[in-house]
Amino acid sequence: MRKLIIILTAALCLLSFDSQAQTKYGKVNGSVIDGNTKTIESATITLLRAKDSSVIKMGVADRTGKFSFDNVPDGKYLVSISAVGHQNGYSEVFEVTPSNSTVNLKTIELLQQEKSLGAVTIVAKKPLIEQKIDRTIVNVEASV
Repeated sequence: MRKLIIILTAALCLLSFDSQAQTKYGKVNGSVIDGNTKTIESATITLLRAKDSSVIKMGVADRTGKFSFDNVPDGKYLVSISAVGHQNGYSEVFEVTPSNSTVNLKTIELLQQEKSLGAVTIVAKKPLIEQKIDRTIVNVEASV
């Protein structure tokens, strides 16, 4: 009886190790450049689930514009990239599988945003009553 319990315990331990070995994780690599083919350092990289665009992981590009995500579970994903002064960029949808555990994305190019200050209007209005040291001023043009 005791030998049977030991054999069953050993079998359960082996089965639990086998089930843990089936959980696969992958790696996603890529790089980002701007419109002038210069690298963009410190761009925010977000790994999104393709099904519902939920955030899985976030990271930052290094000085050479390269990024990497480790321990990515199997599934379909896409990468979103944002940087100051640039429009957001997205990768194509890709899949991490046990047969395709390392995914190398195409270089993603971010376009620069147009900078326009023509839409800014500054409006100033004098207060109705101003208190000075020696006098009080009532501004009639500020009244209704």
